[in-house]
Amino acid sequence: MRKGAHFEYGDMPSVPEFDGDKKPNFFIALLPMIVVFILFAFVKLDISIALSAGIIVALVLMGRFVKYAGLPEGTKRGGKILATVNEGAMTSAGALFNISVISGFAAVVAATTAFQTMAGSIVNLPIHPILIVVVAIVILVALTSSPPAGMTIILPILASALLAGGSATNAGILTPEMIHRVATIASVSFETLPFNGMIVIILSMTKLSHKEGYMPMFLISCILPLIAAIVAALMYIVAPSLS
Repeated sequence: MRKGAHFEYGDMPSVPEFDGDKKPNFFIALLPMIVVFILFAFVKLDISIALSAGIIVALVLMGRFVKYAGLPEGTKRGGKILATVNEGAMTSAGALFNISVISGFAAVVAATTAFQTMAGSIVNLPIHPILIVVVAIVILVALTSSPPAGMTIILPILASALLAGGSATNAGILTPEMIHRVATIASVSFETLPFNGMIVIILSMTKLSHKEGYMPMFLISCILPLIAAIVAALMYIVAPSLS
């Protein structure tokens, strides 16, 4: 604020707008998320089935509230829902390819000799084992630009080395719950480095350069999660019984 920085809409791309004052009831808007939670947590359905059910509920309950550009006036709910599904199908294709490319890159990285050497060096760092988890996850996520890919690669190595009581630690200090929780928090830290695909897409859509728009994104999505991961690790060091 002292530098005169403030929010501007800028030349944003067009997005669906609510039709006048017609908005879904707050509790109705919560129903899709509630459906997903119940089906996954209590009914124990596969997450893809639970998410699909939540999407269907959202389309049925709230499709009529949104006005889509290009649709004629008086379009019925079915037409609006079809427009939503078509738009989602087109945009999801790009996301699917991006994720596949990143996962493929991660698999190639994991197969190299250099990675195996690096992973062994990280596991044997002379620090508390829970801090090894933070360091390993941050480095792998930074290399792969994907938390799922980074965790898929390094977590089996960490589990087998640290839980078994390798040279850097003693058996019994860590539990699977500790590793999972700290790794999950740390995994969202260095995902959004400047070369991350999502960052590039967002900045291009908002017509901003990295110099203009990246620093706030870096502070919020990299530095703060890293601090949170370190705090969580320190809590486990001070009070291991929290696991």
